[in-house]
Amino acid sequence: SRPLRQTGVMSSSAGQPAGPPHAPGPAHSPRRFWAWFGIDVLCVLAFAVVGSFSHEGGLLDLPRVAWPFLLALLVVWVLPMTRMTSLLVWPTGVMVWAVTSVGGLALRWVTGGGVSGAMPVITIVVLGVLLIGWRLIAHFVERGRVATAHRDTDAGTR
Repeated sequence: SRPLRQTGVMSSSAGQPAGPPHAPGPAHSPRRFWAWFGIDVLCVLAFAVVGSFSHEGGLLDLPRVAWPFLLALLVVWVLPMTRMTSLLVWPTGVMVWAVTSVGGLALRWVTGGGVSGAMPVITIVVLGVLLIGWRLIAHFVERGRVATAHRDTDAGTR
């Protein structure tokens, strides 16, 4: 079985980055970062829509709920590492999740948006599932695609 580190998801067992920061190929192309950024934006908007409607705010409340998290997301996407390794679960996905969650909550708190009760926990969990989850799905899809390609290549050489 292929180690996860070859697809850029995990570091070596020593905790150091293993190999190149991302696997070569069109999915990891720096030019594709707009698509991956768009997926992150959709994840944050989905979180904000559910939050707005669950508290009877509706679509009119969406900008107020979404802006702190979208701004925090934009901040993390300004970093070249995020754009160059967009699909990595570790460290990129975890960093996008942490900065978006904590930064968004901090911006809400500073601007009087409120962060009481279970809201911080729900925010961290839901954004984690969304922002890391789509990267995990992409990883396993790519891993299956590579395995199929290897299998087809091996079958052709016999």
